[in-house]
Amino acid sequence: MEIGFGDTIIAIPPESSSEGYSDMEVFTGTIRNPRLMEHLERALHGRGAFRYFKDVLLDYPAERERWFQFKQARLQKRVSEWLEEHDITTQQ
Repeated sequence: MEIGFGDTIIAIPPESSSEGYSDMEVFTGTIRNPRLMEHLERALHGRGAFRYFKDVLLDYPAERERWFQFKQARLQKRVSEWLEEHDITTQQ
């Protein structure tokens, strides 16, 4: 007997740039350090926002780690919502 026979693989649509940008905006709103918040807001309104945002966080390792956790949680939420919208259940 072949294990997994009959399973279907479905590609989940990739994150859009507007979703990624929104994540950066929401995260910036959670920053308590006024200097860091100012730098991130400036990053969001300039050219190369995605790169500049990540570069700013390099100087703040704790916030950078919090960003990665925040981003992962938002991505997991979007994937779960997408699966639910398409009546797709996953095996655990």
